[in-house]
Amino acid sequence: MEKTPKRMQGADSLEPAGSLPPSPESIDEGSYRLIRRAGFLFFAVISLFLAFYTVYRFFFEGQPGFFYYPVEKRIGLALFAAGLLATSLEQRITWLQPLFLLIYLPFAMLNNPDSLYSMGAFIIAIIELQLLGFFRTHPTKKTLLVFAYYAISIVLIGISHRRFFLSILVPMLILSALMAFILMVLSEKWQIIVVRPREKIRLEERGLTERERAYLKDFMKGLTFKEIAFQYHVSESTVRNTFAHIYDKFDVQDKAGLLSILSEFDIID
Repeated sequence: MEKTPKRMQGADSLEPAGSLPPSPESIDEGSYRLIRRAGFLFFAVISLFLAFYTVYRFFFEGQPGFFYYPVEKRIGLALFAAGLLATSLEQRITWLQPLFLLIYLPFAMLNNPDSLYSMGAFIIAIIELQLLGFFRTHPTKKTLLVFAYYAISIVLIGISHRRFFLSILVPMLILSALMAFILMVLSEKWQIIVVRPREKIRLEERGLTERERAYLKDFMKGLTFKEIAFQYHVSESTVRNTFAHIYDKFDVQDKAGLLSILSEFDIID
C-alpha cells in the first residue's frame, strides 16, 4: 500500500511550518521601513551631538566649566552610530539594530545607571525585537531574558559606582512594571469588557473553505499576508486572492472592514 506523505509541499499544504524560524520574508515590509528609519534618526542625532561637541571643544576647551567628554566614549559613540547607519541602509542586516541598542546599553549607563535615555533605548529595542518577530515563540522566556540582561547591567554598574540604594531600586521598580506590561501584551492577557453580548458564529456557516478558515485564523492572530504565505509555503498573491474571496463572503471591501466585522462576533470552531 502506498504511504500517505505526512505533509504536502506547495500550495495545497494547510499545515504551518511551525518549526521554521522567522525569516526576512516573513517580516512585514512596513516593520523593516520603520526600524530602518529609526536607525537613521538615531544616527543623525548622535552625529549632531558629536559635531556639536567638536565645535564646543574647539572654542571652549580649557575654560572654566568646560565639559570634557572622553575620547574613548566619542569613538565608541561614533562606532555605534556607524552600526545604526549600516542597519538603516542595508535591509539584510536591519535585524542587528536592536542588538546594537542592547549591546551599547551598559556603556551608555557607565556614568548614570538610572539614566532615562538608556531606558528609552531599551524600550525601543524591545519594540524593534517585537516587530522583527523575536517574541513570536516562547515570549515569556525571551522577555524575562532580555529584562534580566538590563536589570543585571543596572545593578552591577550601580554597585561599581557605589550608588545609593534607592538609585538602583527606583529604575528596577520601573523596569518591573514595564516588564509586567510587556508580558501581558505578548501573552495576550488583556480582557476587553463588552456591554453588549457578542454573537457567536462558526466560520463554516459563512461558507469559508478549510484554507480560508486557516488563513483567517492566522490573520486574526495578527499575522500579515507575508507571514501567512511563509507559513503555508505559498505566494503572497495566493493569500491576497484567498482573502478577496473572504471579503466577498463577509460583504466587506478590505482588511479594515473585515476586522470591523469580526470584532462584533465570537469566532468558534
